[in-house]
Amino acid sequence: MLIYSALFNESEIIKNENHELKKEMKTLNIQLDEIKSEFSDFKNRFSNIHNKDILEIFSLYRLWEDSFSEVLDHENHVILATNKFKPDNVIIGQGLIGATSKNHAVEWLKIVRTSLIFIKHSPNLSDDFNNDKSTF
Repeated sequence: MLIYSALFNESEIIKNENHELKKEMKTLNIQLDEIKSEFSDFKNRFSNIHNKDILEIFSLYRLWEDSFSEVLDHENHVILATNKFKPDNVIIGQGLIGATSKNHAVEWLKIVRTSLIFIKHSPNLSDDFNNDKSTF
């Protein structure tokens, strides 16, 4: 009888452990399903990210100096021109320029630099430019 009682107790302990493990397994399966659902949602939201134009960020001062071999004296003029014309996929601020590529950023800086040269050599353009104090 003693062996039977010990085996019965051991069987009950194993049944309880088995029951607890099954409960834990159900909980883990629910969590797994939630994670799979979240992953699927994440995957759907970002599946076309490789098709989007992601902006690369560059130091405005370094890019200006590398491109034109001169120091950028008036970042505010470059910011003003960018804000006024709103070029596609170019943002400028806080000493940085963001564009889809370095070449795209340089092309925009060339346009701005050319405009600044025209303003520098034309008093009327310079007056108009200096009268717009909204971004200074």
